[in-house]
Amino acid sequence: MPENLEETVTRLVSPLVRARGLTLWGVEVLPGGRTKVRVFVDVPRAAQAPAAGDAGGVFGEPGSASIEQCEEISRELGLAMDVEDCVPEAWVLEVSSPGLDRRFFSLGQMAPYVGDMVEARLASPVTPEGEGGSAPRLRWRGRLAAVDAEGFTLEPCAISAEGEVRPEDAPPVHLPWAEVRRAARIPVFQKPAKPGKGPGKAPGKGRARHPSQAGRARAAAGGRHES
Repeated sequence: MPENLEETVTRLVSPLVRARGLTLWGVEVLPGGRTKVRVFVDVPRAAQAPAAGDAGGVFGEPGSASIEQCEEISRELGLAMDVEDCVPEAWVLEVSSPGLDRRFFSLGQMAPYVGDMVEARLASPVTPEGEGGSAPRLRWRGRLAAVDAEGFTLEPCAISAEGEVRPEDAPPVHLPWAEVRRAARIPVFQKPAKPGKGPGKAPGKGRARHPSQAGRARAAAGGRHES
């Protein structure tokens, strides 16, 4: 069976990543007028320093691939993709670390992040089991409570404007991995209280940040592969 583009990129980039002592976190292909290929590389977990304040859904940056490493991998992978001519149309290549808001590409990747906040988008709505369950949802947010062979369990939570994680009045929900279109970690940053000011005294300020590029080293190559 011929390889699809994701498989081809994975095959080409894997030795480049291993040669630098890194791990391949995932490959994402976004088709369009100009195909975008995203490659995520990470430091092996055993080599990551613990992040201060990482408990309770408040994240630090435990260490990631450097910009220089991402640039080297992007350059070498781009050349390899040119040689194989694996994308017939114009394409753009991005190589980056997964960042604090890392997307999960497998259940195995989720297991070390039990206790963190996660958002999951589903192919079809899922309803929590048990009494007091809320309505079915296509998108769930909550603390990652458990990971098993079939999926993972979230304890539904909301995030306040001050960055506080507040449990919802809803039972835990088990989400089958087969129904998950996208699952990603949510970085939560609590706003420190200003001296002499209590919560809610500064409207419009101090919103929790959910940066899509938080803590991410990134190198991009592309726009040149016109055919």
